[in-house]
Amino acid sequence: MGGLYTALSLAVGAEPELSPTGFGTALLKMVAALVLVCVLAYLALRLARRHLIASRGKGSLLRVVERCPLSARQSLWVVEVGERFFLIGATEGSIAKLAELDHEQVARALEQGGPRKRFRDLLGKSPQEEKGGPAGRSGGADK
Repeated sequence: MGGLYTALSLAVGAEPELSPTGFGTALLKMVAALVLVCVLAYLALRLARRHLIASRGKGSLLRVVERCPLSARQSLWVVEVGERFFLIGATEGSIAKLAELDHEQVARALEQGGPRKRFRDLLGKSPQEEKGGPAGRSGGADK
């Protein structure tokens, strides 16, 4: 419609008007707005990350010591809460405390080195073994 108006204006002998809201101007405004939104989102994320990291400082009561993925949706966690250590099992649908770990064993394992050497030591005896019950899932048959 704007092209028809311009053609009629030229036919009558009038000067053509330059539209300040042409396609190029609209595109430029849209790109500028997109860049502005991206910059603001980036700054907001950096600010939020800085505040989240600051809130998990050394005064925090909870600390993840170790994570051992078992599969894509299952993992074991060693978590420190205050002066106590817990072995936590996490799946897609649940989280469960599996055992409380001995503070000295965890400290010794952390000093010794890599997780492959120390994770089995952290597990120690199962709760059934500590109570004198059967070990593992064999249902009481040891051999």
